[in-house]
Amino acid sequence: MGTLRLRLSRALSLSALLLASSPAAAEASSGVIFSRPVPLIHPGAEYRTCLLGIFPGPQNLPLVHNWYVMARGAGPQAVTLLISAVAVSAGESGDLQATVTDAAGNVVGSVSIPYPTLQGETTEGMLVTLIGGVIYNLTFTSLPISLGAQHYKVGAVERSVELGWAGPLHYLEGPKANWAFHAQQGEDVSVRIEVDAEVDANGVPVPGVPNQATNITYAVLNADLTPGPVPQTLAPISPTQPIVINFTSDEDRSYILQVTTNGHYRAEKLSGADRGFYATPCPPVQPQPFRVKVDIKPGSDPNSINLKKQGLVPVAVLTIRPEEADAQFAAFDATLLEAGALRMMDLADFAPGIFPAGAIPIRSTVEDVDGDGDLDLLLFFEAKDLASQGFNGGRFDANTTAAILFGRRPGQPVFGLDAVNTVGR
Repeated sequence: MGTLRLRLSRALSLSALLLASSPAAAEASSGVIFSRPVPLIHPGAEYRTCLLGIFPGPQNLPLVHNWYVMARGAGPQAVTLLISAVAVSAGESGDLQATVTDAAGNVVGSVSIPYPTLQGETTEGMLVTLIGGVIYNLTFTSLPISLGAQHYKVGAVERSVELGWAGPLHYLEGPKANWAFHAQQGEDVSVRIEVDAEVDANGVPVPGVPNQATNITYAVLNADLTPGPVPQTLAPISPTQPIVINFTSDEDRSYILQVTTNGHYRAEKLSGADRGFYATPCPPVQPQPFRVKVDIKPGSDPNSINLKKQGLVPVAVLTIRPEEADAQFAAFDATLLEAGALRMMDLADFAPGIFPAGAIPIRSTVEDVDGDGDLDLLLFFEAKDLASQGFNGGRFDANTTAAILFGRRPGQPVFGLDAVNTVGR
């Protein structure tokens, strides 16, 4: 359980505000120049990053993270930065210190947040006044320096406040995060992702960095989270095997680097004038899929599908009454599913979390399919659609042995499985 407190940070004098608005204050460090507005993704989610680690590595990486913050607009703006000290385990202690300074080193605001004594997080709202369009330094320091692992999250109440980093930032965390970045037209974009472990002169990893990623799934999406220039890719990652992403931007635009890992990693943009990665809300946690009971070609055994013949393939989604529920199937009213939102495809080609694919039912009815006295949903698919290898095809072939029906009910994905026997291919 987290707690939230609001704290008014030290206010700047009028002279300090005027100094902060001078041209020198607009000069960014480390290539974080806020060249374009950060895309507004997950608009209903709280504007805070996913979990970030801040602790030393084998080469005495400092317990400091350097960010940059800017408010869009003009003139003085009172904004609230959301900063969370997160205890992943009961062993974390000490304080997380966050300090905002202008280009001249004047302190705009500072707050020290104690870590919870048990697992959980403490969130404080740091109230500061920023000049719109001016870039400020935001520094996180883990105190005392002698401590080991600490974790935090950062964001803001106002979506007009943008937070960026470059350099790279050490100890980014899994399992999933979206980082915005900007590119110019014709830019040969280059992004490097690697683990925090260092290597010696002989290329041998230096031990001592905990919980480093060993595999990574990455993609470069468009600013609206639709498929972009780099498709979703699963790859191993190690101290001697970094990930390098290269593509050419077709125009001045923003992209989303989506990263899912099983441990710590760091990222760096190596191209263009704007080298920054910019914070977006942590992707909302998706509910666990709900399994439904599916019967392909009810009454048939085996469920043979001739992929060369024209015709319809019936697929039933069965209603489960409370007294019928068991460890495999919970109680469920199949008639509440929207048939048009369901798809079916070869289970071997199904990739959860990827954009929709699969054959679409051409019609549906509601009837008692299994003769147990309640109504079920009966779908009908064209056999040719199930055999199609296109985006809206089921991708069935001679090797297909199982099919998956998938879609959503309000607030939750659903899926069902059944065996098939394909002929005619």
